[in-house]
Amino acid sequence: MTLNNRVLVVILPVLLLSFCLAAIPVYVALESTIKRFEQSRLEQLASQLTVSFDQYSSSAENYLLAIMDNSVFKKTIKEKENLYHHAALGSTIENRIKEINFHNTKKMTFAIIQPEPIEKLLFYFELSDDPFAKMSKQEKQYYRKRINDKSNKSWGFINNGSDNSSIVISRIIDKTTYLAPVRSLLSNSLIIQFSIEPTSFMTLKEKITRDYNVKVNINEVILTPPFNNTGLHVQNKIGENLVLTINAPKEYLDEKLIIVKQSL
Repeated sequence: MTLNNRVLVVILPVLLLSFCLAAIPVYVALESTIKRFEQSRLEQLASQLTVSFDQYSSSAENYLLAIMDNSVFKKTIKEKENLYHHAALGSTIENRIKEINFHNTKKMTFAIIQPEPIEKLLFYFELSDDPFAKMSKQEKQYYRKRINDKSNKSWGFINNGSDNSSIVISRIIDKTTYLAPVRSLLSNSLIIQFSIEPTSFMTLKEKITRDYNVKVNINEVILTPPFNNTGLHVQNKIGENLVLTINAPKEYLDEKLIIVKQSL
């Protein structure tokens, strides 16, 4: 074996080992930087979703209060006869909803329900693309739950995935005083229920899920980390009692690190 070959045999492994030892801390540092960057981006996305959702939640409250403060509404709920017989009064409430519809939504609903002595839907209006729409099964379940628990004030979220999800709020009021009744006395009360589809929020949620290959979930409880091996997740409280979670799968971070591995 020539001297040059001997030198190569001895030096080349040393050079390769030295390169690997030098590359390891560089990779670890870049990996840590990328993780922090991606975590920060997930937090920004969660903030965007939180702001959008809470805007709809606040708007729903404002819509309901504006309708309940309307003199025509107060006159309507005092009528002794079936509210379906008062088309003019119903039309006025519908127009009021349309006047305040400045939020981007594909669907808003307003309903007046008699809880006792016999449950009855007295008035229902839906502002959507369906002129023959009826109250959904989920919205009926929501006000029936209010009848059972007799909660004077309620906020909820009907989560049907990407379709027909709605923020729902309701009030139980006395027909005479317009105030919350005694919990056990509903005979002279009505349930006023309003719902709004958070269209922009749902669109943004779908876009983030698609563009960033992450999972966006809405739950009633805070999930316990770790959600996966990457540690990339973020949780924000939204609405009155919900938690929004963005969870990045392991493949999400692996794709970001491929470029780093190839460059070393």
